[in-house]
Amino acid sequence: MFIATLLILFGVAARLNPDHVHNLVPIGAMALYAGARLPRGWAFAVPVAIMVASDFVLDRYYYAEYERALLDPSRLAVYGAYLAMVLLGRQTCRESRFAVPVTMTLVGSLLFFFVTNFAAWASGMSLQPRTPTGLIACFGDAVPFYRNTIAADLLGAVALFGLDALLRPVLASRPVATAGVSAE
Repeated sequence: MFIATLLILFGVAARLNPDHVHNLVPIGAMALYAGARLPRGWAFAVPVAIMVASDFVLDRYYYAEYERALLDPSRLAVYGAYLAMVLLGRQTCRESRFAVPVTMTLVGSLLFFFVTNFAAWASGMSLQPRTPTGLIACFGDAVPFYRNTIAADLLGAVALFGLDALLRPVLASRPVATAGVSAE
């Protein structure tokens, strides 16, 4: 599927761009859009393919000294949060009102924030102690990253759903070409 491939290529390129600001990559928006507009199999494949491909490169070439496990709890939380955003996208489905994707983006970004930071704290990857106070501090430490996540996801959702809304009527009005069939 062409759209899924474009989303995957753009997502991987965005994550691998050495100049991108931390968490300023619209993977959540892509997961939400994929859930709303792509067939089920492709929708779930988009964020997983983006993350697996880019994590492979990042782990091998940029973060090799950390020896991060392929399926560590925080990575699973990230993947799970993106899959949950696909499910949120499935709830937006073909809703034409613009507020629905924007609201789902806000909900998805908040979900991502809580799930991933809780996983980092619970797995010991956070610098904070595993106490209630440490959990609150872990969430506090992550707020600057959350601002970038929500900005990227909102801008990405506006771009993706906005382009979709603009192009859908144009593409629907084009006649479908049938090979070898004559109208005569």
